[in-house]
Amino acid sequence: MYDHGQSNERSDLVLQGGLITTTGIKATWGPGYQPVKIRAVYLIITTTPTVTPPVVNFYRRPTAGSETAKVLIKALNPSLAQAVQGNVIFADGLDVQINPGEDISVDVGTASTAGAAIMGAFTESAWEKPGNNARMVEIV
Repeated sequence: MYDHGQSNERSDLVLQGGLITTTGIKATWGPGYQPVKIRAVYLIITTTPTVTPPVVNFYRRPTAGSETAKVLIKALNPSLAQAVQGNVIFADGLDVQINPGEDISVDVGTASTAGAAIMGAFTESAWEKPGNNARMVEIV
């Protein structure tokens, strides 16, 4: 890794806010220029789920936009007692690098009868020279 004299930047990355009442991909994001490390993923519960506890999966996709060869970063599967409005459901201690040309997708695997959440990740810069990534194409 090259630090280029840069500080270790960390930030919350809000991926999407919305209903968790249907299954499927709810959000995607990919770094455009510098790789990032995913250090944590989270859900901020904005509407308490009912009947069925939600399962929200965070995936790393080696080719942005493609479901082929996706790898599970973490599944957040709170109980109904944990998933109450205002609670933050999270998993930390992660160390998953997402490079330009890759993305993360957030997929509701098990939907609740009611419920909504803000889905996000806590990231840290993984400084690298763009020329070291074959997917980076410079136009001069």
